[in-house]
Amino acid sequence: MHKGGIMEFSERLFDLLKLKGISNAELARATGISTARLSNFYNGVNLPSLDNALNLVNYFDCNFDYLFCLNDNYKLVLEKRVYNVAQFISRVQVLLSANCISQRTLCKNIGVDKSCFVNWKNGTKPSISTLIKIAKHFRCSLDYLLGY
Repeated sequence: MHKGGIMEFSERLFDLLKLKGISNAELARATGISTARLSNFYNGVNLPSLDNALNLVNYFDCNFDYLFCLNDNYKLVLEKRVYNVAQFISRVQVLLSANCISQRTLCKNIGVDKSCFVNWKNGTKPSISTLIKIAKHFRCSLDYLLGY
């Protein structure tokens, strides 16, 4: 199983691109992600935003955990994914409750600002790196965390 970091993601994305037999420009046109941004992903400069990650999983018809190397199990996902803040907040609340920890403790444990919950409830989307930290902390999948 991979670790789910920037370099692992960049390798997985490059592998998916080769598997589909498409160019960077074709992926850019299909997803609406600029070629420069895609190049940053391939070169391990950064992880995509949640919106760009959604575009990628929808294009490659795969699960988040596979794309971000949290596991090696590719699952064909044909329904288009959209972010639903209520589902995300609900899943986090279930995990907090089941593990008997507070939002504040979670934030401290994963190294994010305690105001993140208020921001998420007000429409700010979590970063992929924060989602990965939460998933690893609770030993759950990104797909579960995002309500899929």
